[in-house]
Amino acid sequence: MRNHNARCALIIALIMLVALTATVSYANTAAVRFFSEGRLIAVNRAVTNDVPLAEAAVRALVAGPFVEETAVGITSRIPAGVKIKKLSIAGSVAEIDLSSEILIGFDEAGLVDIFDQFRSTLSEFPSIMTIKLTSGGKLLSSFLPSAPEIGEPAAPLVKGNAVGLSGKKICVGPSHGRLFTGTWYGWQRGDFCNFGEAVLEDTNSIRLVQFLKQYIVQDGGTFSSPRELDETNCCHPDTGMAWWKMCAMSWLKKTGVPCSVWASSSGNCGAENATNRNSDDIRCRPLYADYMGADIYIAHHTNAAGSSPSNANGTVTYRDSTMTYSAHRTNSLNLATAIQNNIVATIRNTFPGESSWYDRHVLDSAGGFGEIRIPNRPACLIELAFHDNCERDGLYLTDDFFRSLSEWAVYKGICEYFGNTPTWDKYSCELVSDTIPTSMMPGQTYNVSVTMRNRGVCWMSTYGFKLGAFGDSDPFASTRHNVSGTIRPGQTFTFNFTMKAPMIPGTYVSDWQMLRESYQWFGPKLVKNITVVSIDDDEPPTAPTNLRVTGTTSSSISLAWNASTDNIGVAGYRIFRNGTQIGTATGTTYNDTGLANNTTYTYQVDAYDGKPNYSPKSNSVQATTIAVIFQDGFANLNNWVLDPVADNNVMPTLSSAQNHGSISGANSVYFPGNVVSWIYHDFSPNLTSGGYRSGVLSGWMYDNAVSNLRIGMRAYTYNSSGSNKGLYWIGVSNGNPPGIPLKYMAAVYDSGWIYHDLGDRSAGWHKFTIEILPYTGSNDLKFYVDGALKLTTNQPASVANTVLRRAYLGYNYTPNQPTYWDDITLESTAPAAPTNVSGTALSTTSIRWNFTDKANNEIGHRVYNGSTKVAEREVIDISYVDEADLQPNTTYNRTVKAYAGTLTSVGANGSGTTLSVPPSTSNVTCDKNVNVTYGDNKFTFTAVGGFGAGKVDHYMVAWDKQATHTWTGSEGAWSNGTLVQTAASTGSWYLHLRGVNSAGVANGTLDLGPFIYNSDSVAPTINSVSVAPAMVLGGDAVHVTVDATDNVGVTSVKANGVSLTNTGGNIWAGDLFASGALGSHFISVVAQDGAGNSATDTSGSYLTTLVRGASNKSAWGVEMNSASTIYLFKFWGKVTEVDNDKFTLDDGSGSPITVIAPGYKTKVSTGDYAAARGILSIDGLSRAIQSEVDLITKY
Repeated sequence: MRNHNARCALIIALIMLVALTATVSYANTAAVRFFSEGRLIAVNRAVTNDVPLAEAAVRALVAGPFVEETAVGITSRIPAGVKIKKLSIAGSVAEIDLSSEILIGFDEAGLVDIFDQFRSTLSEFPSIMTIKLTSGGKLLSSFLPSAPEIGEPAAPLVKGNAVGLSGKKICVGPSHGRLFTGTWYGWQRGDFCNFGEAVLEDTNSIRLVQFLKQYIVQDGGTFSSPRELDETNCCHPDTGMAWWKMCAMSWLKKTGVPCSVWASSSGNCGAENATNRNSDDIRCRPLYADYMGADIYIAHHTNAAGSSPSNANGTVTYRDSTMTYSAHRTNSLNLATAIQNNIVATIRNTFPGESSWYDRHVLDSAGGFGEIRIPNRPACLIELAFHDNCERDGLYLTDDFFRSLSEWAVYKGICEYFGNTPTWDKYSCELVSDTIPTSMMPGQTYNVSVTMRNRGVCWMSTYGFKLGAFGDSDPFASTRHNVSGTIRPGQTFTFNFTMKAPMIPGTYVSDWQMLRESYQWFGPKLVKNITVVSIDDDEPPTAPTNLRVTGTTSSSISLAWNASTDNIGVAGYRIFRNGTQIGTATGTTYNDTGLANNTTYTYQVDAYDGKPNYSPKSNSVQATTIAVIFQDGFANLNNWVLDPVADNNVMPTLSSAQNHGSISGANSVYFPGNVVSWIYHDFSPNLTSGGYRSGVLSGWMYDNAVSNLRIGMRAYTYNSSGSNKGLYWIGVSNGNPPGIPLKYMAAVYDSGWIYHDLGDRSAGWHKFTIEILPYTGSNDLKFYVDGALKLTTNQPASVANTVLRRAYLGYNYTPNQPTYWDDITLESTAPAAPTNVSGTALSTTSIRWNFTDKANNEIGHRVYNGSTKVAEREVIDISYVDEADLQPNTTYNRTVKAYAGTLTSVGANGSGTTLSVPPSTSNVTCDKNVNVTYGDNKFTFTAVGGFGAGKVDHYMVAWDKQATHTWTGSEGAWSNGTLVQTAASTGSWYLHLRGVNSAGVANGTLDLGPFIYNSDSVAPTINSVSVAPAMVLGGDAVHVTVDATDNVGVTSVKANGVSLTNTGGNIWAGDLFASGALGSHFISVVAQDGAGNSATDTSGSYLTTLVRGASNKSAWGVEMNSASTIYLFKFWGKVTEVDNDKFTLDDGSGSPITVIAPGYKTKVSTGDYAAARGILSIDGLSRAIQSEVDLITKY
């Protein structure tokens, strides 16, 4: 059946619209059944409440589809124009008499379609148990040509009280199959749930009847079927399909059955594709039962409710009260009743969660089903379950356990019909063989086996089938043993396990039996009398050797060791975790479970013998469980983000309809299939840093095994720029290569998707895993399905140096079919610790931490000071990390750890010392200046700030007459206090320094000098001393100028203790502040050379006096001749510029005074009024004062 999603969506929308419109005016709604694309669908009809709802439903059905519905392909097999002539619904019987138009194009297949419409519509009314369709008062079936009489009628039933089915002939007709419809070969029923052939009625009926055949044959009955049951028999010449997929008509023609059987309706005995074979196929099934002389005929079908989606549930079995051969009507009812009752009872008490399986009872088809109207023997038609209930019945029909228990119930009903008891209960088996010894040594372990043949329902571990020690008191039993796979009726299974003998000698009884956990024990008991012999032994076993770790998961660690030896025999081993015994083993392996993830454990093992004597312990090993980085059981969707790139992207929803449940969270995430749902989770805060170089990404998907599904889980890797380079996909694709849609697949992107076949799909939960190993480009990428490795391949070269940072779920287009995902995890392993950590100083404030990288899955390394991270470098496969912002000449102890995402390795410790502060003229000073000659040969040096952490540990020093120095390592050291160096001879000396830290690493050099020493004894000569001005007020500046020479060189000149400055050559000058005491003051000048020789001169002097104010005219008085030598004078007036050095002051007296003050123009100019102070100079008829700019006051 083709799946037209858009068309179906349009039909559903139209149905809802019609129903909505109708409910505006009408009180009730009836669901009537029409056809769309070959399958029944429910269409709501608004009906008035003045007509009984069942009657209204029938009338709406006969009225047919609306014009709008017909336009989108909704049809009815009831021809247009048919009228209801009579309608009676009384008690359990509905009688509908239809007008003659019903017979237009009427045939056996048409009758079945019409009856299906009526029975599905009236299935909403459980009280109706018989539906009679008539025209003109005659059953519709009576208008069909009679079927030929084939063979002899079934013998009358004589009930016995026997066991089994010996001598009984049972014919079972699996429903439908691939058929020529007149133009093409097609399936007769649709796949509403898109589960594929797993639930398609045409094929699933074969899988069901295969079980029924086994039960009948193994109990002595003779079985026949009009369809091929062997799935290996191939192939039909026209379709190329295996014969088991073809309809009964095709198979019977192929096997040489007479044409009267396989073409009784058309009468065309020619080619299979000569005409439409629908009606031939219906009739050939019961006629084959007549041909084979069967005692009974059972038509085996599954049901369809036609609702969208269906929530119909349960089993119904039909009998025909109007059978052509009336002698079989009563027995047909008895057969149908026995089968119906046993199916319902068995499902209720055997299949988990179905204690209320719906009993739809035995109904009367009244000629509607040709398959049970025609046979000349008792017959019934089973509708086992609703294959269009996608959440319940439809799922069960894909489950071999449900299939087998349902068919065992049919088998039991058949036995009851004949009055017999089944030889084989639903839980039954035969003991085939065992290898359990009857004699054992104390404490010894024995590998044994028990083989059972199943005779009942399928054994599956999912449903609790095990071999157990009966009563759980067996001294040899420590556990029950699960079956593996599916053990069908008639198949054998061998349980292989170990038995450990008790330590105390004696005779013991060991008894074993099959059981279904929480249901019952069943089958024969295996009882063994075992003698444990007595031994006398004081010699312990040798110690186990080579204890090693063979595997780790997030919650378990697997161990193995080399076996011990013992003079009699090793009975077992004790396993110790962190010094405490946690278990024992009889072999040389042990799996320690229930551990915390990302945790390190230490293990040892010892051996013991039967006494027991205990060996010394083995070597110890450490192992770390794999870290669980991320896990989501979908309690909510908070971990997931909608991808913004996918068009029309819609967030999937949480659903409890399916929940895998291994991780906390009561839901799964549901992808509806008809919208884009493309979500992701990031394993790092951004796509440019963090993440994991290796990891195992896993998720569970509920697969409906539908061929056009496209969905999956993807892992994305990124480089340090945040560019996506690696794309790995596991799941299902409907694309190329051919066959992939029916397979699980892996895909790797390398300039395009490369697809890989991971094996056949099947319905149910499946675990998908992508394991990304550290990139090597060879066998570094693995894909698993349900824990089994399916593909090992290479990562593309483009993903080198990339990191796993994101996972996607869903599909970036519509997935086409609904799916569930649950229990998504990412696991990874912490990187190995680096070794050989050491620090190399890069500067006074930084250290390079060098190490040997021992990891292959790290993304970078970090440096820690205690628990505080101080440096990090996120680069793959590196050998150093730099740390800055440190103090000079300081030793630091650090721990280096490799990391990946949230995982870090164990730390490795190391130390390093920063460089010392290099020597400079600011941190090393001398008490004497360079380029100055000294007669004192002692030079004292000071380390400013001293020595120690944050500065310098010590200086290497050399004192010589060379301007530079070549360091040899044999120089002296200066590490505290001051350094005094002595000039041994006259000349220029240099101090050479080299800074060294506490680790002995040098940093920087300094050459100080020249420091000049001379042994001269000749004192300097003071050639002249000049003092100006000669008269001053107290506090005025007195200018002293000295001319001094020396045979070597004057190094300093002082006047009254104030240092003068050399202004060039022999001249030294400077200012003193005049004494405030009136009178003459002598100045003591001392000149000194580098050898400490000095000369003194006291000839210079100045007069401290008072200042007198005077008018300009008074300056011309005779008395001024003497006053001008003992006083300073101050004059006032209007300024008139004379030149750059002189101006006059005129106070209006007509006797201007000249003021000599070079630079005066910075203070006054012509026209200003000012006062000036200075020494009055009298020279004949001129009067002037010697002044300075600072002594001029402007007004």
